[in-house]
Amino acid sequence: MAKAERRGLALGRKKQTRAKRKRYLIVSNGKVTETEYFNHLISEMDVRASVRYRHIDGDPLKVAKQLSRELENDKKAVKTGEIEALSSAWIVVDSDEFRNLAKAEREAKTKGVKLAISNPCFEVWLIDHVSPCPETFASTPQCEKRARNLGVLKTTDPNRSSASKFKSVNLEMIDGKKDQALANAAKHNTDDKRRAREANPDNVVAYQVWTDLPDLVDDVFGSGQ
Repeated sequence: MAKAERRGLALGRKKQTRAKRKRYLIVSNGKVTETEYFNHLISEMDVRASVRYRHIDGDPLKVAKQLSRELENDKKAVKTGEIEALSSAWIVVDSDEFRNLAKAEREAKTKGVKLAISNPCFEVWLIDHVSPCPETFASTPQCEKRARNLGVLKTTDPNRSSASKFKSVNLEMIDGKKDQALANAAKHNTDDKRRAREANPDNVVAYQVWTDLPDLVDDVFGSGQ
């Protein structure tokens, strides 16, 4: 081959660039059920490389403030090219024990973070994996009892006086049922409730039963990444 031809091929060769990998972050203040669920879903969907879950203790506002500080360090790493920018970040919280949801959501939004509220509790979403959570369930004990009866929640130490503090997700019961949970959640997540939740997340009576988990799951896991 002539030198001119070789030179032409070299000049025409495009520089290969590394494909950018999307990054997602899910944070929750739930020590047991949320942690078990998301670690399982990340494994089931095989997205360990792009989705990270972590637990931060405290009420929703405290979690939002701590995450805001940590995301500042994340932005610095993005600027130096160490990591890709986050595609999205979520904070998963319940409404049953907290009433500072509006403040937490405002704090989260300043950093582009979304708040995923379950009203009254995360068990609403677990129940949806088997059947729609009844709209009359306004308390966590009601939801936990139904979740146990359906087999999606199990007691790890039935001999303890407070069984609700010693609970675990029955992962076999929810495995592969993400789409079923999405369909069931749509039956109690009405448009009226969405408007009430968006208008004032602290007015929990106006949007019971509810969960933002379908929005999170669709955003982070919907396309399989």
